[in-house]
Amino acid sequence: KNIESDADEQLIITIPFTGHVSIKSIKIIAEGGEEHPKTLKVFGNREDIDFDNVDQLQPLQEISLNDDPRGEIVYPTRASKFQNLHSVTLFIESNHGGDTSKIYYIGFSGEHKNVSRKTVIAVYEANANPADHKVKDDLMPSSSIS
Repeated sequence: KNIESDADEQLIITIPFTGHVSIKSIKIIAEGGEEHPKTLKVFGNREDIDFDNVDQLQPLQEISLNDDPRGEIVYPTRASKFQNLHSVTLFIESNHGGDTSKIYYIGFSGEHKNVSRKTVIAVYEANANPADHKVKDDLMPSSSIS
C-alpha cells in the first residue's frame, strides 16, 4: 500500500493522534528516484491546511529529504517546537523530479503524553438481554424430547 499525489508532486497528509505527543524524529519510506519526496514541511495542530493556504503558513520545521527508499535515514525534529501536538500535517512540496510523489511509510518517534477523552458512539453489552435479540420461533431450540 502507498499514498500517491494526484496531479503533481505536492501532497498534504494530516495525521491526528489520540492524545498529545512530543515528536523527536520523523522517518519517511518512499518510492526511490524521481518520485521520492524532496521538501517536507511539517505543521502542528492545524487541520485547516489546504493547497490554497499552505504557502502562507509557517511550518514548525522544513526538512530536505534525501532519496532513501529503504528508510534508513531518521530526520530529527526541533524538540522545543514538537511538544503537546494532537495532530501533524505534512506537506510534500516537491520531489526529485517526478510527476507524482509516492510514500509507503511515515513513522514518528517520541512520547505519547495522555489519551484525549472524547465521546465515542459505542454499544457495550456485558450480559446479553434476550429481549433485545429477537429470534424467530422456528429457530428457537425445542425443549421437548421426541
